[in-house]
Amino acid sequence: MSTDIPQRLGKYDVIREINRGSMGTVYLGHDPYADRPVAIKVAHAEQLKDEESGDRYRKMFFNEAHTAGRLTHPNIISIFDAGVDGEICYIIMEYVEGDHTLKPYCKADSLLPIEKVVEISFKCARALDYAYKQGVIHRDIKPTNILVTQDMDTKIGDFSIAHLTKMDSTETMPMGLVGSPRYMSPEQVSEDYLTHQTDIFSFGIVMYELLCGKHPFAADNFSRLVQKILNDTPPALSEFRSGIDPALERIVSKALAKDRAQRYQMGGGTRDRSQCCVRANSRSAARGHFRTREVSCGQATGIFPRIPRCRNVGNRQGWELAGVSGRRRDNPGGRPR
Repeated sequence: MSTDIPQRLGKYDVIREINRGSMGTVYLGHDPYADRPVAIKVAHAEQLKDEESGDRYRKMFFNEAHTAGRLTHPNIISIFDAGVDGEICYIIMEYVEGDHTLKPYCKADSLLPIEKVVEISFKCARALDYAYKQGVIHRDIKPTNILVTQDMDTKIGDFSIAHLTKMDSTETMPMGLVGSPRYMSPEQVSEDYLTHQTDIFSFGIVMYELLCGKHPFAADNFSRLVQKILNDTPPALSEFRSGIDPALERIVSKALAKDRAQRYQMGGGTRDRSQCCVRANSRSAARGHFRTREVSCGQATGIFPRIPRCRNVGNRQGWELAGVSGRRRDNPGGRPR
């Protein structure tokens, strides 16, 4: 633990450093009142004191508490508290044991089973859909900002550059070229107006990497990267990995559409009748075979629990993870027709 950090911040005990990033250092802490471990994110003192950028950095740091603090979702890191102790700015967050992210699973030699990637993708899409309904655009979706629990559940974190589209949005970070270039949407690299669909594009890149271990817009410099994001169509996933269903490939391609109007329309009030790829048991399952098909979102409710390695996802979750929560079900019973 750094000698600059006291043994206690506010009411929280500081135990040890667990991670360090551009926006701050994260420590394992303990909440003595709730008797639970917490993650304590501490702002970098040298950046706070910078005469030119200190105010902006401080605003970005507390922006995470301001935006993510209003979100309560099982697949989003919870924010419990924030404050200033002396000259130290800190945020108290949910502690995810192990502090692992999706980054290791984006390499070709350590890919997860396709069914697990599908499960992770649905959970993250559900979380992004929920955040959008609360008026929050993350703007920095990437593998290192998606934490993985010990039982391989996922939690989206780091809302330091998130933008609020509702209410007091003037208090959040300004628009412009913010985020991680490798995971930026076409509108981000163009410094255009952003909607929640910028997060869909960014997560499409994450899905692509999780499925094949390659970046869809691999480039050796920033200029080339921008040109590829704006103009190039990624190689087919099947070029790098066998066993990827064509319907799943179409889902990733739609998430990576250059034109926002062609991407998935997530959030309340939309009428997009997008389809989801699932691998469901057919009547031939008894013979050890599976039938792959595309189903409407209304049918998806009852089928998601049958996806291998996704049996812990309930019907309600299956519906929401399809990215269509809030829409009318075309089959209220939730069963395949």
